[in-house]
Amino acid sequence: MKKFISILVATFALLNSAMAIDQVNVIASNTPTVLLSQPVQITSVTVANATGVTATVCLVDSNSKTSGPNSNGLTYTRAAFTTTTSYTTNMVTDYTNINGVATSVTNSALYTLTSTTAATTNNYRVINTIVVPANTTLTWTPVNGAYANLGVLSTNSAAVTVTTSYSTTR
Repeated sequence: MKKFISILVATFALLNSAMAIDQVNVIASNTPTVLLSQPVQITSVTVANATGVTATVCLVDSNSKTSGPNSNGLTYTRAAFTTTTSYTTNMVTDYTNINGVATSVTNSALYTLTSTTAATTNNYRVINTIVVPANTTLTWTPVNGAYANLGVLSTNSAAVTVTTSYSTTR
């Protein structure tokens, strides 16, 4: 039984390690680049900076560099929407009749209120920001893997090479 369990654990470990995929992207300076366009679990990101300046690489949970009104993939816009709320209330009508008698009538009424929420522009979630000194290679390894629900977009301040190790299973 112990041997069966150890074989089972070894098989799962082998399958899990076999599912890791590496992808290499060479990114020009100040260019938003879609590294991955699907939901993934990031196991590590290696950034190689061969330039003479410090590079800052920002990983964003976005799958498009043209989403949103700014066409940069870093923001998205929620359209304006209208909400309607209805509730019952008392409606009191006061009047003086033809004989000069003041009369008050209370009725139950349905009141409908409409409110409009304006369009908003929001930022996509930043997964991590990696600062790499000049002529250095740096690796970021999240403890339990970092989840990107939409994909991974990279913005950077200098020309770098980004190697992303990921798994498509969760």
